[in-house]
Amino acid sequence: SAALDYTAHFDGSFDTTYNELNRGGSSVCSFLYAPRNSISGQQLLSVHSNFSNDISLRKMKRKRFEKSSEHLDIFARALSEKLTGPWIEQVFSKRECIKFISSTDSDRCGCGRTASAHTPEALSRFTKVFSKSGNDESSAPEISARWTIAEHTYASKTDAFGTLEFLGGTHAHKAHYVRLGYDSDPADIMYLMEKVWQLEPPRLVITVHGGITNFEVQDRLGRVFREGLLKAAQTTDAWIITAGIDSGVVRHVATALDEAGISARMRSKIVTIGIAPWGLLKKREKLIGKGIVVPYDTHSFSSRSRLALLNDRHSYFLLVDNGTSGRYGADIILRKRFEEFIAQKQTLGCGTSRVPVVCAVLEGGTCTIRAVLQYVTNDPPVPVIVCDGSGRASDLLSFAHRYIQQDGMLPTEIRKQLLTLIGVVFRYSNISPEQLLDEILRCARHRDLLTIFRLGEKQQDVDHAILTALLKGQNLSPADQLALTLAWNRVDIARSDIFVDGQQWSAHALHNAMMEALALDRVDFVKLLLENGVSMKKFLTITRLEQLYKMEKDPNTIRHLMRNKSLKADGDFGLPEIGAAIEKLMGNAYKCHYTSRQFKNKYEKYRKKAMASRIPSFRNLRVSYGRDKSKTEDSKKSKAQQKRHKEHDEDEEPDFKYPFNELMLWAVLTRRRAMARCMWMHGEEPMAKALVAVRLFKCMSKEAANDYLEVEISNQLREFAEEFKAESLHLLDHCYQHDDTQTMRLLTAELPDWGHHTCLSLAVIANNKQFLAHPCCQILLADLWHGGLLIRSDFSIGVSAGYPVTRFQIFCMADACGCWSSTTFRWKFG
Repeated sequence: SAALDYTAHFDGSFDTTYNELNRGGSSVCSFLYAPRNSISGQQLLSVHSNFSNDISLRKMKRKRFEKSSEHLDIFARALSEKLTGPWIEQVFSKRECIKFISSTDSDRCGCGRTASAHTPEALSRFTKVFSKSGNDESSAPEISARWTIAEHTYASKTDAFGTLEFLGGTHAHKAHYVRLGYDSDPADIMYLMEKVWQLEPPRLVITVHGGITNFEVQDRLGRVFREGLLKAAQTTDAWIITAGIDSGVVRHVATALDEAGISARMRSKIVTIGIAPWGLLKKREKLIGKGIVVPYDTHSFSSRSRLALLNDRHSYFLLVDNGTSGRYGADIILRKRFEEFIAQKQTLGCGTSRVPVVCAVLEGGTCTIRAVLQYVTNDPPVPVIVCDGSGRASDLLSFAHRYIQQDGMLPTEIRKQLLTLIGVVFRYSNISPEQLLDEILRCARHRDLLTIFRLGEKQQDVDHAILTALLKGQNLSPADQLALTLAWNRVDIARSDIFVDGQQWSAHALHNAMMEALALDRVDFVKLLLENGVSMKKFLTITRLEQLYKMEKDPNTIRHLMRNKSLKADGDFGLPEIGAAIEKLMGNAYKCHYTSRQFKNKYEKYRKKAMASRIPSFRNLRVSYGRDKSKTEDSKKSKAQQKRHKEHDEDEEPDFKYPFNELMLWAVLTRRRAMARCMWMHGEEPMAKALVAVRLFKCMSKEAANDYLEVEISNQLREFAEEFKAESLHLLDHCYQHDDTQTMRLLTAELPDWGHHTCLSLAVIANNKQFLAHPCCQILLADLWHGGLLIRSDFSIGVSAGYPVTRFQIFCMADACGCWSSTTFRWKFG
């Protein structure tokens, strides 16, 4: 009851405290904290001196240090390890009570601690609150005294951060933790997670609310909820945020990981963040230390204590301190502000779309109802998924959502029935049933944001309900919805809920989606967009192809190859340089069309056009302070020019005749096996594409082995080459079984897009012996041999007398592998 009383009091002042925190700007106590990218000057000098001394003591290893410093990411990581501790201390704080204020019915302070747990300074400021019936007039000034967090706590540098090592299982599971104040800046927390704890930015945030105490749900309902929650998190790279306490709804989240049979290593890839009250933890003094590793065995704690344990299925803990002990509520404000920061400030990748936040509710009490109300009335609002049948708050919200009318009210009989249910469910609550009913109805009126999951009502899972609720609850355009499903990699939702009959799509929206799908390596989305009418000839331009190459950040792909070939590697390379790298890999005097004179002339025109398009933007800067009227006229002219350019570009011929060939080369050079296979299956000349892929993958594997890169990369590239080798052989056999004559024509046809080689000569370059050993190739070589003899029959005596037989054989075999004249080919095959 004490916890409920405190929570009710805390919730009553929640809005006031929250508004006071936000009024100060993005940084709540910026005057107390150092910037996120700095430490105190004295510490900086000490770190710098220690670092310099360390180098001077290792002069014998100077070359090794210089080599490592060339890689800035490694050097920055090593330096950040030295700065992590000082940064966390400067930015995050702890809260301690500085004044003991007692009451008549308790010997405890308003912070929840006894007098012995306070410092002598806090006890020296002792104040006792008397009831209003007291007769002592001297106590009158102290009647209004009441313990508050703002006045009676003091913030100082945090003294607890490090790693928890959960014991008791087959393998020890580790989790990062930090003790921080309830008024911490959410931007600092995000920096801690992304830069210090090295977390990938989220594509979705699922915040789970529900009952604090343990509760039971139907077996099937609980299993479906847990499986859907886990699937939604895995498929979208989501962050799951919970209360972190080992009880109630948090246990259901942990059970989801156990039921899925996920190993400890794979579990670390599912980001589960627990935001828990510091003052509610058992034996929290063990966590005090800077950068320490704390063994944490949940079975070793006494079960009689009112305090709580941390759940061992979480990977990160934010332990929120507001100066209280043994009380709930310290985490409420920080959790709300942190989730709002993500929804308002964080973006998906390099785009402008915000990271969506969704709330999932299972069971729950009065605090859960109030949390749902805050979510649906937020700006931006947060969609809420309520699991009907799980009990208490969830069932009441589902009931109201089912029967609420268009005017936002309930029928008289239903209202009476719901009011009776509230009184029964929350009979021990200090909040009146009428007030709870009003809050429930305010939630139910947001029908577009409140999604009720009822087991067996629809043929869909919880993960589908979560993601579709996000799409419908944020009033997004179809293009934005497609961008979200792309980021989540949920092609099933895009197919069923976005690409619906009657939906009109602009070419610009589809092209942007295709560009994002290629960059993110979303093969299924590429196929879906092709099915829905995307023309690759109109999509693929020189600009977009160069952007795809420059987006690649993996140092072991195209940039590494270009650096080895003494080409530009500063990020300002173009397609001609990429063509030179392809020629080096292919060898055998292979000529890539990127390096041809015709393409270079076209490329120079493109570069000049691109530079000219930038000039107006600089010219506009000079008149940016002109009159509003001139600005409007200039903008109208600019828009008209852009429209004319767009219409002109649509009428122009495409930049690439065979766009799938160019994209397959890009996919091969950037080690995207599935994407390369997709581009091989679409477009023209599949046999030639497969043979070129075999050669490129083989040479890339050899380059990786020679440069002492990871052994896995070399082996992986070799496997890719074997896969395409098998595909080329299967394709040849398939063609030969259907039409042997056309297959021979296919093998000897000249391919201008592939250096004017033939499929037969490409197989020789790729050293594809199985391909050349196929009966079709053997028959063709025999026919070419005999055809050469028949053409030269008039000179057979002279040739036999003047030249050795071996040189004549070599001459004819060279013709067969690619130098075969068109006259001979027409004569032989008609």
